[in-house]
This record gives sequence, C-alpha cells and structure tokens, in this order.
Amino acid sequence: MAGPVLIPPRHTRTLRLELPMEIPVDVAQCSVSLVNDEEKSVAVREVSVKKGDRCFCVWHCDCVCLTDDPRLLCREMPEARQSAAGLSNRDRTRHARSACYKDVVTLNIFIIFTGVIVALLLLGCIKAILGLVFSCIGMWGLDQMVQFPRKIDHYYEESIRCRQVEYDCQGYPVHPDTKMKTVRMLSRSMEFILNVIFFVSVPCIIICDAIKEMISRCRNQSQNPCCTSTSKNDTKKCFSSQDMQGMAALRWRRRRGGLRRWMTPEAQELSKELWKEGLTPIKCEFMRPLLRDGRHIDSATQREQPDDSCVDSEQDDTDYVLTQMQKSRESLSILKQKSKQ
Repeated sequence: MAGPVLIPPRHTRTLRLELPMEIPVDVAQCSVSLVNDEEKSVAVREVSVKKGDRCFCVWHCDCVCLTDDPRLLCREMPEARQSAAGLSNRDRTRHARSACYKDVVTLNIFIIFTGVIVALLLLGCIKAILGLVFSCIGMWGLDQMVQFPRKIDHYYEESIRCRQVEYDCQGYPVHPDTKMKTVRMLSRSMEFILNVIFFVSVPCIIICDAIKEMISRCRNQSQNPCCTSTSKNDTKKCFSSQDMQGMAALRWRRRRGGLRRWMTPEAQELSKELWKEGLTPIKCEFMRPLLRDGRHIDSATQREQPDDSCVDSEQDDTDYVLTQMQKSRESLSILKQKSKQ
C-alpha cells in the first residue's frame, strides 16, 4: 500500500499490508485504525497475526485462526469493541449465522419440519403432473385416501358424460359399451389435488390406522379376560373350534390303564347295568333312549344348564362313554329282534 486510499461509506475494500520486519513472537495482537481526511479515528479494531497461519477478523466476530478452529466458528465480540469498530445493530443482519435465520433450537425444528413438508408436496406435484399424462400413475395409491368403489354422479369422459352411469357386480363404474372398468372414478381436478397432498396424507393415515388397531386390541383384551391368560391350554379352551367329542375320544385312546382312573361312580354303575340289560332279552316293543330314562333325568338336566366357564374335559369324556354305551345297547337290541324273527 503506497499511500492513503479513499474508501466510501458502506463499501468493502481489500488491503494487503506487508510487514518488512520480522515479528519476534509467534502470535501478535495489533490494532487497525481507520481515519478520515481530518486524521480522526473513525473505527478501531484489534486483529491477530500468527506466523505460518491465516486469521480472519470479519464483522461482529472476533479474530479466529485456522490452527485454533478449522471450522472458523463465529465468536461475537463484546458490544464495546463492536461500537469501537464502527459496527451498528443494523449491520447484524450480515452476520454469518444470522444471514437466513437465528440459531434457535425451536426455529431450527420448525425449519426442518417445514422443509420436509415442502419436499413431500413437491413429490406430490410431480406425481400429479405425471398423472395427467399417465392415468395409472395418477390413480396409484389413491385407494388409501378415497374409498373405492364409489358412486359417481356422471361420467368424467366427455364422450359419455351424458349417458347413465352403469356399475358392475362389485360396485365399480364401468364403460356403458365395453362393460370394462376403464372410466375415471375421480375428476381431473380432484385427482390432481389428492396427488399433490398424497405423500403428506398417506403417512398420517397409516399412523392413525396403526394407533386405532392398537386401541382396538387393548379393548378386546380388556373385554375378554378369559383369553388374556398366558396359558396356552386356557386359550385353546376359549377359542377351540374342534369337535369336543372327537377330542374326548382321542384323549380316551391315548390313556392307558382303563376307565377307572377318570370315570365317576355313577358312570361305572350305569355301565354295569347296561351290560346286564344287554345280555338279557328285552320285552318292550320299542327302544327308549337311555338318557330319557327317569333315572338319568337329573344328570341330563344338569348338562343342559348353561355353564359360563370353559368346557370340562372329564365331563366330556363321561358324555362320550355314555353315548357309546347307548349305541351299543341299541345295536344289541336290533340283533336280538332279528334273531327272534
């Protein structure tokens, strides 16, 4: 720099200053003063000089060197030094961190949320524009937002707009001539709007459906305490759709050691009487069901009473054995009648 340089207000000028002498220390602090034509100081600022390094002293930030902070983060100067450097509050809009918005956590979250929404809307606009050309792209995924099939007031195609709307067996509007599902189910304007908000609405719908599903499951568990048991056997008893008589027969085949381990005394006595009566000639002309007999009215009445608890396996086994004995008795009586004839 050969001599004085005139710098207009609010203008930036780059000046290169060469120091002919060698600095005795590695780091030095010096003051740079800006004077007017009357040799009066207008602005004063302290700068840092470091050997073999580059230091930056800009705007409201304090001087920072590359070796100290490679990211060159801004550390604001005190207000007194800012005033001495001729920096006013109006110039703070040119701050490196406040060029767009302030570095506030709430504001950052809002900016990120707004950016995501805008990006999704841009994707929706692309889908809507492509849907105007390709109908398959325009209608893809809209069943998540609109319930199909749906009734329409009229056809949206100009060639068949005045004709009566026809539907197939599933309720979808079809072409009146070809009977094919090639007609539009939404107007172009409605389809365009739905496609624009598609990528914003569909995630919200999926999240709402998931929450509703979780709530319904919790309600079902609270209303069915019998089925909230962790035991697998209790769950099978409550919801088993298999034939209980067949299950009783299967359990009876698997058991070893005869019937005495699980038959009640009444069932044992009844079995003895059945075998005795089966071996003796029957004098009556017709067969009466064993369970209709007066001796077993009480037991039959007890079985007809509703039971709110789960099915008792032992009672099922007893009913199964009694039924088989009844069938055996009937078959024996039929054989005896044939032998008499």
